[in-house]
Amino acid sequence: MTSRINPIVLVVLGLALSRSAGAQIQRQDFLIPGGAGRLHVREVRDHRHAKPKNLILLHGGGPGGVPSFDLPVPDYSLAEDFAKRGFRVFVMDVRGWGSSTKPRAMDPPPENSAPLVPTKEAADDIATVVNWVVRRTHVCRAQQNIVVWVSAIPISRFEQADF
Repeated sequence: MTSRINPIVLVVLGLALSRSAGAQIQRQDFLIPGGAGRLHVREVRDHRHAKPKNLILLHGGGPGGVPSFDLPVPDYSLAEDFAKRGFRVFVMDVRGWGSSTKPRAMDPPPENSAPLVPTKEAADDIATVVNWVVRRTHVCRAQQNIVVWVSAIPISRFEQADF
């Protein structure tokens, strides 16, 4: 029996979260097997929280997960803000973005290529990261939370995916 995760779609136009004093934020980067190579995942957590809830942050078509959600600028890290509020945050990069492996098809100039990471492959990458988070945290698939920052992708494809 497989569980489905209903992604929470959040358009981030501006989200101001209050600061938490005494945070013990830790960041750890991973390259996990998946897709056409390796997928980059950054874990951000506050060790003050004994049983944090898992949250996976997925970038849109911009620069990737870390620049989208974990800027190294005081008060500009959404991942850190969530971690301070009791989430164990996983910021992921879909193949071809951020620090994930680039498919060989990305070697030629972009103007000579069609889009290289179709929605199906992105959904496969999300499923890979969800399964990795489940193994790492021992929290079942049905209890994973996903926030997707989208601008113009067919959300229905993600909603239909069996994560």
